[in-house]
Amino acid sequence: MIKDLPSIYFTQDVDKNFDVKASQALLQECNNRMGLKGEFKRISLYAKHSNKTVAGAIGFVHGQIMWIDSIYVEEAFQNKGLGGQIISELTQIAEKYNLREMQLNTYFPRAFAFFKKYGFEEVAAVPGWKYDITCYLMRKII
Repeated sequence: MIKDLPSIYFTQDVDKNFDVKASQALLQECNNRMGLKGEFKRISLYAKHSNKTVAGAIGFVHGQIMWIDSIYVEEAFQNKGLGGQIISELTQIAEKYNLREMQLNTYFPRAFAFFKKYGFEEVAAVPGWKYDITCYLMRKII
C-alpha cells in the first residue's frame, strides 16, 4: 500500500530512462503472450516535393502486422491522391515483409471514409473514446 511508502511523490518531469524501461516491459509482455521475439520495426515513409517533406506515415511492424501510427499530408497537398499513394506504398512495404495485415485507428469520419476507400475494414468502434469522439479500429488484410 502507498501508506507504507511515505517517500513516494509524483511528478510530470520526463524520465527517458524510465520510459525506455516501461517500453521494454510492454514489448516483453507482448512477446511472452504472443510468442514473438524481437523489437518493433519502425517504418517511416515520406513524400517529398522540391526536397520538402509534404506528407508521411509512421508505422511499426511486429510479427505479421503493420500498425500505422500516423499518416499526415500537408493541407496544400490534400485531396490530390497523395494519401492513397501513401497507402499503396505502405501496402507494398507490408507485402515485402510478408505481413498478413495492416491496422490503425482513427477518430475522424473523413479519415474513416478515406481508409474504407483504400481497403480497410472496421473491426471495432468505441463511442466517446477520446475527446468524446468515436474511435474506429480498422484493418486491411494483405
